[in-house]
Amino acid sequence: MVPRARRDALRSPSPCRAPRDGDNATPRIEGIDDMADGWLEVAKLDEVPEGGTYPIRVNGEPVCLYNLEGRVYATHDTCTHGQASLADGFIIDGDKIECPLHQGMFDIATGKAVSVPCKIDLAVFEVKVENGAIHLRM
Repeated sequence: MVPRARRDALRSPSPCRAPRDGDNATPRIEGIDDMADGWLEVAKLDEVPEGGTYPIRVNGEPVCLYNLEGRVYATHDTCTHGQASLADGFIIDGDKIECPLHQGMFDIATGKAVSVPCKIDLAVFEVKVENGAIHLRM
C-alpha cells in the first residue's frame, strides 16, 4: 500500500463532486434507447470535466463517467467494499479511482479491484462518443 503522505501527494481530487441520491442535480437517464443496437445517450461530453468524474443514473443504477485525457470510461458508481460513491473519490495515477471511504482502488478501464480492502471488481460499461454525446451500452 502507498504511504498516506505519498498517496495524498499523488491524489487528483475530482473537480466534480457527486450529488447525493435524491439531489435534483444528479442527471437521471431513464434508459431511452437512442439506437437500435442498445446504446443509450447518457450525457454530453462537455458535462464530464477533464480528469474528473460525473455521476449519473441509468435505469435506476448509479454510474460514474470519467474523462481521462480525452477518453471517456464508465463504471458502476458504488464501491464494492464500502458502498460509497466513487464519483466522490480521487483519480490516482491517471487511471485508478480511489474510494473516498476506505481508500480501496479500482482500475477505471477494467473495473478491477487493485488494492485492499476492495476485492470485488466493478462493473464497467461500453462507451462511445459521437457528435459530442456520450453513449453507453448497459
